[in-house]
Amino acid sequence: MWPSTFSFNWNSMHVGPKRDLLGDLAAAIRNRTDIVFEARDTYWNSTQFLAWLYNDSPVKDTVIPPIFQERLRQMGSWLQVNGEAIYATKPWKYQNDTINSNVWYTLSKDSKFVYALLLIWPKDTTEITLGAPLSSSRTVVTLLGSNADSLPWHVASGDRGIVIDVSKIRLHSLQSGWTWAFKLENISA
Repeated sequence: MWPSTFSFNWNSMHVGPKRDLLGDLAAAIRNRTDIVFEARDTYWNSTQFLAWLYNDSPVKDTVIPPIFQERLRQMGSWLQVNGEAIYATKPWKYQNDTINSNVWYTLSKDSKFVYALLLIWPKDTTEITLGAPLSSSRTVVTLLGSNADSLPWHVASGDRGIVIDVSKIRLHSLQSGWTWAFKLENISA
């Protein structure tokens, strides 16, 4: 709902009404009521309330339905394996791959690593083609959650891109069952 230089299609300033809807709502509430939004979470004790609600309250087992509890646990497990591709990262120059629409990118804060997040594991090939990365002779590719030190790769046809050989990766042996994160070192945009 706010302007963003990274995700233009996720806010109402660029898509839809071309207005800051939350800003308009907040201004309308401030102008017509005495409600103040600037209070911190400590004022409302929201962190303590949520901790009590989820851990100690009489309804703690019904606050989050079991199916959503399972999804949250799965997300936590996934983040334990792939968290470095999410936490302390920022969008890379290419958010989505130029060839493979099932690949999304993040960049480490220190800009040393590019992470390629693969949404769907290929079933009919042992290679994953990434169109955006520009490799060098020092490029190293690893798969988070894999025991392999590095994965073989070669330059894709054309002026950029790499092809990662995943023939030795056994999907059932990976620590993550959804969305796999490849760590790319020494990559240029």
